[in-house]
Amino acid sequence: MDEPLKNLSKFYKDRVAEAQAESELADKIIDELRKKLPKIQRYFKKYDPRSVELMLRWYANNRFYYTKLSHYYLSRAEEIKLGYFPEAEQFLKYILYKKLINLECLWRAGQKKLKGIDSSDDFRYWYKDIFNCPFIPPITQEEVDLMIRFLIETPVELHRNARPFEDYDWDNYVYLKMTYADVHGLELEEFYQTYALAIMSDNGIPPWYDFYDTYMGTEKILMLEDVKFPKELYYIRLYADHKREEKKKQDKAEGKTAQATQKRPKQMPYLGLEDDYRTEKAMEDFVANFETPENKKLWKYYKLVEKCGVGYDEGLQEELQEVFDIMKSLDEKIYLEEHEDWRQGLLISYRKHKFRQTVETIPVAYADYLMRIETGVGFAPPEYLARYSYKETRNQEILEGRRLAGEPMDFNF
Repeated sequence: MDEPLKNLSKFYKDRVAEAQAESELADKIIDELRKKLPKIQRYFKKYDPRSVELMLRWYANNRFYYTKLSHYYLSRAEEIKLGYFPEAEQFLKYILYKKLINLECLWRAGQKKLKGIDSSDDFRYWYKDIFNCPFIPPITQEEVDLMIRFLIETPVELHRNARPFEDYDWDNYVYLKMTYADVHGLELEEFYQTYALAIMSDNGIPPWYDFYDTYMGTEKILMLEDVKFPKELYYIRLYADHKREEKKKQDKAEGKTAQATQKRPKQMPYLGLEDDYRTEKAMEDFVANFETPENKKLWKYYKLVEKCGVGYDEGLQEELQEVFDIMKSLDEKIYLEEHEDWRQGLLISYRKHKFRQTVETIPVAYADYLMRIETGVGFAPPEYLARYSYKETRNQEILEGRRLAGEPMDFNF
């Protein structure tokens, strides 16, 4: 029961540790500047000493923040230097995603062999390192033109939030297949009619995929029969059943008895979700029964302010400040979009501006993409990239299942 209080304590201890680190950083900056003080005073001797002191204070304050947030400032400076290139390059990635999902459809249907792909899990690595995938044909000018056309014809897609394309499940073949069938009222093959899919984010098929399929004549590619995955799952389950039986035999030989299945406790209502009515009611009850009169009053005022929608949104404030800083540096005029909330109107206006600039930069990103391919320079893999640790294990399970089924231990099925 005291676990939430422990977590709360940890939160504030972390805050104290952070404050301590900030204090140490400030002391270090002060010490370094103090050592240079005689030289600084001589250099600025023609200025009022008090103004020099104020300047040093201001610089020390700036140095504190740019040192503490050095990673942010370095990455932000890089973005400014490169303009809208990173965003434009991201749209090339979405073209490659579509090309890869189409290849996966053909591979699963047994219509195409791909070097280095033995099982459906092997695709997952290349979705993470899409620019270096060896079997995706290079992006064509036609596909670039199609992407630009898509963005121009459906610009609203990019204005509902800062990074709308990240909402979609680009590489989840099973989800995309089942969603496509549901949207178009098509019947899935027998395996998928009973397959239970865990859905984390149900946002549908990326509109870019539909747009691409319409103009490239690949509308129903997701409906090609998947002959690979059902067999993989059969072999994996066959091997899992075998391991369970082997474990039972081993336990019996060692004199171990199966533990009695524990009865699961009755599930109780869960509190902690911000928008849940039960949580709201529980907090009201808590304040009424456990808080002091002063805190009860503060709670009442807090609820009043939040209800009126004038609470402090740190994320929004930070984004607004960033947009302000960028827009002040622009030469062209940007007209404010009409909106009941001027802050949202400002953000939408900037996103539209950024969107237009990004679209205009896509040909530049494409030229760089072609240059890297033609010269052999290639693309740096993502920093976070690492081969999935279970890849070899999963493939080995398939091979073991094949052996148990009396079939060759290969992937020719």
